[in-house]
Amino acid sequence: LSANATNSAALWIGGLGSAVGFWPQLKRTRHHLRLLLLPTALGSAAGVALLVSGGERVFKYAVPLLVLIATVLLAVQPQLKRWALGSQRKLPPAVGVLLQFVICVYGGYFGAGMGILMLALMGLFIDGDLHEHNALKAWLGLLVNLLAGVLFWQKGLLDLRAVSAVGLGSLVGGYVDHSLHYLSKEM
Repeated sequence: LSANATNSAALWIGGLGSAVGFWPQLKRTRHHLRLLLLPTALGSAAGVALLVSGGERVFKYAVPLLVLIATVLLAVQPQLKRWALGSQRKLPPAVGVLLQFVICVYGGYFGAGMGILMLALMGLFIDGDLHEHNALKAWLGLLVNLLAGVLFWQKGLLDLRAVSAVGLGSLVGGYVDHSLHYLSKEM
């Protein structure tokens, strides 16, 4: 639990670098940020509560199942999109908000793959390109990990030296990765 909590707490720092780097791409999707803030925060807090109440024993059995579910969802995404949307072009916003909450429960509990799940969801109900969706995902992921980190800190589950080291590395890495991506796009 401590390693998972420490990782979540450290990732918000890297998420900040990514979110700031994506700020210009948030222009078209910014109104969705306001719509998704509350379900994102509530989902993250619920995930943390589930992790803390379930303890190590539940966590060691839940994680492989969560990874399997996320992997299957990504593998069948095109078929799932056709099934979910049918003749509609986009999911209704209320369904998108509910699914964002569920993804953030997962993110607060065990964040691996959360960003990819968010991107997949955004493609189902938010107009925009991948960079605009990534900007929105970066800010929402920042919120999930920041809130989870604070809640884990309150529960005494963090190794603060590891949070600092991993956080600094992820901050630099996230910003450099984003910068290199845009430099290569301009060439």
